[in-house]
Amino acid sequence: TIVKAFSRNKKIQNTNTIPVNFGTDVDRLFSIIETTLRPMLKDNNDFELIIKPQKEIRLKVGELERGAYIFTADAGDEVVRVNYPYCGGFEYHYDMDTRQWISTIDKHDMRGMITRELLKHSIGCPLFP
Repeated sequence: TIVKAFSRNKKIQNTNTIPVNFGTDVDRLFSIIETTLRPMLKDNNDFELIIKPQKEIRLKVGELERGAYIFTADAGDEVVRVNYPYCGGFEYHYDMDTRQWISTIDKHDMRGMITRELLKHSIGCPLFP
């Protein structure tokens, strides 16, 4: 698959195409999410982490009324969708310049959003690499 490169740091958008392997990028992202969230389970006894390899990561946060973080990949649209308990759903694409998953709406890094949301109801903070 080929996508256009994007950088929020450059005034002129790069129109060169860069080959991307969406499946590999998602596998790497899901591994990072799992290894970042798993240590939080010991201090948050009401959290539950459910992994469906290459399909979904779900972090249940306490009672049902508190909700869950749900991470799913859409290979057709080449986005990762994240549903947050408080702020709803967002889509992220892989940015080749920053090598991060960036919001398709406002260009914010996914890691910052996850961290900000988790701080609302967790003990400890996710430590993303």
